[in-house]
Amino acid sequence: MPVDTYIPDQWIENSPVLARASKQYIVTEDKELRELALLSMYNTQLFAKTFMAEDFDAPMTEQTTMACRMQDDDSIPKGGICGWRGLGKTSIFEAKVTKDICFRRLPFLMYVSKTHDFSVETTENIKTRLLQNAKIRQVFGNLKATEYKGADMTFSKNAWFAGDPVDGQPLSFILPRGAQQVVRGRKVYIRNKSFRPTYIAIDDLEDKQEVQNEDIRKAIRVWLYGDLFPCVDQRFIPNYKTNRWHPDQLDPYWLPPWRIFYMDTLKHEDAAIAHLMTDTSWRFKTLPQIVTELDESGKRHYKSATPEIITNDEVRVKVNDALNNGWIDELAREFMCLAIPPDRSFWTKDSYKYYAEKSVRIQTDTAVDRFVILDPAKTSKPKAAFSAILAVAADYRVPRIYMRQLVNERMDPDDTMDRALKLCVTTNSKVLGIEVTGLEEYILYQYENEIRRLGLNIQIVSLKSHHRNLPTGDFGTGKEAPKRARASMLIPYYKRNWVYHEESLKDSALEQQQLSYDRCKWWDALDCAGYVPTMLATAGRFFAHVDAQLVTGDPEEIIRKQELHFNDDASYKALGRRIAEGAWMCN
Repeated sequence: MPVDTYIPDQWIENSPVLARASKQYIVTEDKELRELALLSMYNTQLFAKTFMAEDFDAPMTEQTTMACRMQDDDSIPKGGICGWRGLGKTSIFEAKVTKDICFRRLPFLMYVSKTHDFSVETTENIKTRLLQNAKIRQVFGNLKATEYKGADMTFSKNAWFAGDPVDGQPLSFILPRGAQQVVRGRKVYIRNKSFRPTYIAIDDLEDKQEVQNEDIRKAIRVWLYGDLFPCVDQRFIPNYKTNRWHPDQLDPYWLPPWRIFYMDTLKHEDAAIAHLMTDTSWRFKTLPQIVTELDESGKRHYKSATPEIITNDEVRVKVNDALNNGWIDELAREFMCLAIPPDRSFWTKDSYKYYAEKSVRIQTDTAVDRFVILDPAKTSKPKAAFSAILAVAADYRVPRIYMRQLVNERMDPDDTMDRALKLCVTTNSKVLGIEVTGLEEYILYQYENEIRRLGLNIQIVSLKSHHRNLPTGDFGTGKEAPKRARASMLIPYYKRNWVYHEESLKDSALEQQQLSYDRCKWWDALDCAGYVPTMLATAGRFFAHVDAQLVTGDPEEIIRKQELHFNDDASYKALGRRIAEGAWMCN
């Protein structure tokens, strides 16, 4: 319904929902206020400008409109907004919740944020607005809950009810929760009916420091999928074709069985919101304040995506300040909805290409080099640290590097050796590269002895982490500096689309650590993979030239086309004749 539509009395009378809203929910006798309130029943933006003008005194942008409309679309079961800091995501949510409480459209809200205290602060703002906002009290009455049928429904700090101004019957239950708090089994009894959460709002869930820790990121995702999302009534499932709710046309008071809405900035390439944005069952809008575009010469330009607030010239000043003062990473996350600045990305989810081991002839192809890399834990208590074992194959004709299997676990030395040799056997790898720095004699003897004892045909290559074997550059200081340097040697291979991960490596420790580079909490899997270029150099083999358009195609088809090109290239034959004639010799 357009915001400027004026509702005639006859239309109100013919609409059961609006008629009930007009008679039961709106207490003011002012006709103009009643009609304005009814207009805002399904319009959060109008409600905000009408009843919460003090919170929405800035210009309403096109992005604000899009965010409000998405919040208001009850057909969306699972949706979200990845927006810049300052968009007003929380304020828009507060307006939507306040509106829905006033119109009896929110039986059970569970509001979730990074900490319980933060959630309480937001829900307290909603409570205060309901009790103290003069416009809301004038139009909708006093929504403070009182005793109802012997039960105490008064407001409390941790969880509270909103109540009907006339009979005291509870209207809505508001429950604040923090990340990874207990949420299972939550139910509430309202208006003679039992409800599980009908609206779960997730706002600013991940802390920008903790999100750098891959263990915490994984724990958050496990909690979301295993605990929070299943809190809704599982008897109701959206349409499997459209992933939407379809209103019951025979029920004029229809409400969606449940909705889940996620709001945050993109704080990390592997953050929970990044996973949800690629999930086809979710609907997301990305709303940055600043965007970039490349001109014909390939130069990048920064532009405003919110011209109502900031001009292109002001954006350029802001970006230059970020570049000059070293906070470009923060600008990318907070204002561009990017985990990494566009000119400084290492690995992103788009970096990964996948294959199925069974669909490629790696195991027996004699033209493919197969090897295993081992980076064992080097502590007095090996099980306190991770050991990483990675099976790799390289097809120099394509060119392609296959990351085949990964073991990244806490293991004692015997178990580590058994797992490494077993992986060599199962992947038909005849070369085992071992990171031996500090353990040369012990490692080499133990492994050589076991290989001979088992009668295996495996050659050991010693890998050393000395600085002289690493690229030079600004990789920081401390024990993680060589790990950053070694991992950096992999980046060009990914940029050229030469690296393929076996499907089992999706979301593995290797990918988690690559997405965290160069601020990894754990380095074991990535540091192990960082030895791949060293192993390639040790083999003394080099990749063939392949047309860039063919690199991501079927490997066998690439090889076939390369062989045809090799056989039919007239210039190549001419070059062969010149070499045979001695044209290369100096006179």
